[in-house]
Amino acid sequence: MAVDEKKPGFKKIEMARKLRLAALSLSLALAVLSGLGMAWVRRQPEEKKETYIVYPYLQTAEIDYRVHLLPNPLIKESAVGPGKAYITDLTDYIDVGLHYSFQGDSDAGVKAEYSSTAVLTAKSREDLVVWEREEELLALKEFTAQGSQAYFRDTVAVPFAKYLKDIEDLRKETGYAPEVVDLSVRFHVKVTVTAGGNTAVEVLSPELTVPMGGSTYTVAGNLSVNGGNGIAAERIVSDSRVLVARQASLVINLAAALSLIFFAFATVSPKQVDNQQQLELRQILKKHGSRIIKASGEPASLKDKILTVAAFNELLKAADELGRPIVFQQVKTGRGSSNKFFVFSPEIVYLYSLDVVHQQRKTGKTWSREA
Repeated sequence: MAVDEKKPGFKKIEMARKLRLAALSLSLALAVLSGLGMAWVRRQPEEKKETYIVYPYLQTAEIDYRVHLLPNPLIKESAVGPGKAYITDLTDYIDVGLHYSFQGDSDAGVKAEYSSTAVLTAKSREDLVVWEREEELLALKEFTAQGSQAYFRDTVAVPFAKYLKDIEDLRKETGYAPEVVDLSVRFHVKVTVTAGGNTAVEVLSPELTVPMGGSTYTVAGNLSVNGGNGIAAERIVSDSRVLVARQASLVINLAAALSLIFFAFATVSPKQVDNQQQLELRQILKKHGSRIIKASGEPASLKDKILTVAAFNELLKAADELGRPIVFQQVKTGRGSSNKFFVFSPEIVYLYSLDVVHQQRKTGKTWSREA
């Protein structure tokens, strides 16, 4: 007849009960959160639209100028270049030139439509517009070119002295002398670039400004404007962020699941080890439970008549002789319990004490064997 031998099974790691519960709770929470995160990431699209440059190019619209003077005894030159201060009453007109340049990566079609206006603006000291007048300097013109490079130049004459006279005439007619008068010369350049079936449209608007209210002035403004960096198009590409997020969520979810399985099935809380006092207490309560009455305290008036017996059997004899029940009092302590059994008679109180201290197996490196 064969005899089954009990083979040792998987050895579980013992952990303190509170530490094990905390680890299980943390693993469960991480598993739930990572599962929700994984579900959310799974719903995100794997592809996205991306804008890219199919035809790179550079284009610039720049303004230069030259101030022409009225005949005068102070300045011999009839015209003065940029970067200086100019006398308002000696200025006749200003030549303002537009320079447009295009540099492409390969052959392309370039079409430019451009015009120019002058705007006179009178303002109060609080910088509020009192009146404004716009005048066309250059009617709409076109420029076309084919190739990787394109360039054109055009010039307008700004009648500065005429604008000064208009302001003076307005003062005489209305009695209003504006504190601030600004002259703006604006170019509007609309460029269409076509290459490889793709098209880009941009507007470049360089501007020159001149303050006319003082005895002298300097020229300022946005004299140079650059366009975009090329013709853009859209394409569908894989979203690497979503792919990485999916991989990361999968790893985290797997780690959380393994952690939960490990703490649930590979660890165990240390069991209490019954010592001799615990065994005796269990036997007493099991064997004589019908004769025992559980109480919450002892009579204070009989404390000086207590007789402590050495064994529970002695207490049983006293109970049998007196025909009295056994009163049981248990007080929990930090490490176990204090247990007292009483038999009361009019003259004396019989007492049997049994203190129980719980013992646990060592945790940490101790292994328990499960069959």
